[in-house]
Amino acid sequence: MKHPDLSSHAVMHKMLGDEKRLHTLRFLYEAGLCVCDLETLLDSSQPAVSQSLRKLKQTGMITSHKHDQWQIYTLNKEYAHYDQLVQILQQLPSAKEQVDEITASGLRTRCSIEITEIRFLEKS
Repeated sequence: MKHPDLSSHAVMHKMLGDEKRLHTLRFLYEAGLCVCDLETLLDSSQPAVSQSLRKLKQTGMITSHKHDQWQIYTLNKEYAHYDQLVQILQQLPSAKEQVDEITASGLRTRCSIEITEIRFLEKS
């Protein structure tokens, strides 16, 4: 009996099994963010955040693009299990309030705010 290849599913669940990476994905579900924003949201060091982002990017779950001198990270819509990932993230408590809070308090970096404003204008 032939078994389907489940390795890509196992990798996704392994990434979701780490609490820091799970929180990172929750935040990226709400907005495109740079490392410094994630440091604030996760209350974590830059090396720890960068390591989590590197692992998530290696799996294809997230992607990044350059905006001025910053790398902005987002969920990768081309990820093979994107729809399943989004369904999982939607079942978790929303991180929108936390992202909005750092924006309102001025703790969110200029790079991410500009990206959010551009996305808002594109949706209008």
